[in-house]
Amino acid sequence: MSDDHAAGAARRPWWTISGLLERTRAYRNGVRGVMRVIGEMRAPFIASLLGVIAFAMPGQITEVYHLLAEDFEFSDGFTPENLRFAIFLGLLWLTCYILWYIGRTLTLLDLADTGALDQQGATGSIARWAPRLIGAAPAFAAAGGLFYAGAAGSEDADAEGLYAAAAIALLIGLMRIWLSWRRTRGGREMADRRSEFWFSAWTRLTFGAALIGFVFYLFTNPIAVLQILGPLSIICIFLIALAYGLAWLTYVNDSTGIPALGLLVGAALLFSALDWNDNHYVRQLPPASQDFADGSETMSFEEAEEMVRLASARASISTAFDAWLAARPTRDAYVEAGKQYPVYVVAAQGGGLYAAHQSATFLARLQDACPSFADHVFAISGVSGGSVGATVFTALAKAADERERNGVSPALGDDDAGPDRPDDVDLAACVEQAADHDQIEPKVKAIFERDFLTPLLSATLFGDFTARFSPEPIPQLSRALALEQAFEAAWRDVEPEAPELIETGLLNYWRPDGSAPVLLLNSTEVDTGLRVVISPIQDLGAGLRSYAEVAKPDEFGQVPDLRLSTAMVLSARFPYITPAGSLDVVQQLADGGVTVRKARLVDGAYFENSGIDTATDVLENLRQVLRERRRAISRARQRGEAIPNDAAIDADIRLIVFDLTSSNAEEPSYALSELLTPIQAILNARTSRSELAQLRARRALFADCRYLLGPDDSSFGDPREQCLKRDLSKSRVWSVSLDADAYEFALGWILSSSTLRQIERQLGTPAACKVDDARELRQAEQELNARYGEKDAQRQEAAAARREAEGREVDEAEPVVDSIAVHNSCIGEFIVRQLEGDGANLRRSRTAQSTAQ
Repeated sequence: MSDDHAAGAARRPWWTISGLLERTRAYRNGVRGVMRVIGEMRAPFIASLLGVIAFAMPGQITEVYHLLAEDFEFSDGFTPENLRFAIFLGLLWLTCYILWYIGRTLTLLDLADTGALDQQGATGSIARWAPRLIGAAPAFAAAGGLFYAGAAGSEDADAEGLYAAAAIALLIGLMRIWLSWRRTRGGREMADRRSEFWFSAWTRLTFGAALIGFVFYLFTNPIAVLQILGPLSIICIFLIALAYGLAWLTYVNDSTGIPALGLLVGAALLFSALDWNDNHYVRQLPPASQDFADGSETMSFEEAEEMVRLASARASISTAFDAWLAARPTRDAYVEAGKQYPVYVVAAQGGGLYAAHQSATFLARLQDACPSFADHVFAISGVSGGSVGATVFTALAKAADERERNGVSPALGDDDAGPDRPDDVDLAACVEQAADHDQIEPKVKAIFERDFLTPLLSATLFGDFTARFSPEPIPQLSRALALEQAFEAAWRDVEPEAPELIETGLLNYWRPDGSAPVLLLNSTEVDTGLRVVISPIQDLGAGLRSYAEVAKPDEFGQVPDLRLSTAMVLSARFPYITPAGSLDVVQQLADGGVTVRKARLVDGAYFENSGIDTATDVLENLRQVLRERRRAISRARQRGEAIPNDAAIDADIRLIVFDLTSSNAEEPSYALSELLTPIQAILNARTSRSELAQLRARRALFADCRYLLGPDDSSFGDPREQCLKRDLSKSRVWSVSLDADAYEFALGWILSSSTLRQIERQLGTPAACKVDDARELRQAEQELNARYGEKDAQRQEAAAARREAEGREVDEAEPVVDSIAVHNSCIGEFIVRQLEGDGANLRRSRTAQSTAQ
């Protein structure tokens, strides 16, 4: 409200009609003035609001702040990580300055003639202070986010860096307000000068050329350069570009009446509604058999026979398992000893990069401990991040296996044999075996400590954002493609001897006589809500639709192949972070015919987040194969027929599950319930389905308990599912867990060093399985007492004394995650027990194969 209107309203009594009308008119004019000022600054306000959301929202940004705290340390001199920290602070200052400057300029352009800036009412105050607050808001949001990350259970070193970075961000915001407050307010002359600079044709052309040049730069996929910038700097660059772009469009609208922004948004909505610019079609390779078809004239008889054999093995899950089991290197040793061959099926949960690191690191740790472990893993069912971890482990195991078969890696010695009886475990024997083999855990860590968020974020904010305004699809700008290429670049750096392996065709990588497990990468079809399992196996059995069954074949009836990198990211497409993947699929019609339609595949977690349902379905098919095999063996023995070793082998199948455990002790939030309740229900339902899937698997495989009781009775997860060590060792379902109560694992595509350390620490090692027998006996005694209601005070006193004595032996400084580390360590030890002695058998088997060749 202006001063004149306020004075006029004050001169007339408010109870008179003229006074009421005058006062109403004054307030109405004041509201109009305020709305006019806010409307003029809508462009920088939108950009600033997005910046506040991006910098202050917990979750993935908290993990990014942890990385920023690590970059804050300059103890090793000035490094690229320190450069990333300095670039962010400089861009944060520039972002705040640009937002204030654009807001101030737009205000001056419109209000200089009215004198609103000199008014003392609401209009003048908002006109003066709104640009200052808009400019400083992102810095204040970054300060709050950094402070929250430091207070949310960070390590001491991280917390110090986070608080220091929060102080710098807060100082940037305060300095922005102070400097803009000190600046002299200008009139029309200053407004004209600013408009000549910010909204001149040369500035528009320069800015447009810079933006187009940056988008074109993304075409070349400069992963390393983007990773130096980091995600926070990319956000700042986007906010600057968005603020100026929106300001220019609103300036055109206000000065000419042409709704430039509305036309652009309308065009983007129209192109999307007509499905013209879908640039998220899945990258496909020529069919796996195309190489054979192209070289059919020169193909030898042995090559043609091998092609037919591989095609037969991949035809169904039963034929694949039969061929895989018959080709195991240590098969004969188990047959001669009359033992069942240990077989593992793995279910890797979703959860972004932390879930990928969890599954890949634990499997790699077992492979490094016992190099024959991969020969016993038949299949891995992965979802989202678990699919990424499964694919990375599978590719690394395949690369190591190929090197060993080609004589690149040293083989095991005959003196590396473990004990004859698997129950007498000697971990040192496995360590000796592992010393002569490729260590793949360091390669897993080298891959997952990379920054995959920045390429994805830059492609989202610039590439994909630009593609929305094109009437034609531009596949090169897909953010899913950027994520795939980031993983491919990380793989090439870690595995320079086999750089193309991550781009191998999914339908062509698996061989029944190799060490690479069968990948079962789960996705969800948007239009039907059904699972589509991306796997080299064509027929996975009842209830499972494989990619090879539904994908549109070419003119020769062959299904296009997928790169391993494409397949794993396709299982991890979680809109809006990553887009749905489009592909052409075959649909059965009611009259028996078929048609081709477009299908969209998203993250498998929409159907079920653990991968256990798919693993359980496959397990049931494998058990059926074993039942038929046993019946055939029994009939042959009754007839007195000789049974070849490849048919006589039996298998002991167990399920390894990767999950996340939490007590769910936090009170649920009911804020914005009308808006957020449907989303919360969907996300919580997928977690519940995972729990139910694991419960069904344990019941089907007769596994009564899930968690191992840790030292000093420390526990995690559901206390009703805790086991003694001897009970869990007999289980056929082993849960390798991460404790979400001990550490908050953020869903995303970047991991800080502290998160990497937490995951590696919680996973434990086989040698760290230390659960004292006295504790087991004491726990059994307590359970018996509780069961039969015994009230013997003397016995209870003795039990309490033992607890106190054993408690003094426990180091008080031990981390909270000690229990879960012991639990996971013991699962690793149980697997080592089963495989002990495999090293010598593997050596003898491969020596015999080489001699025969």
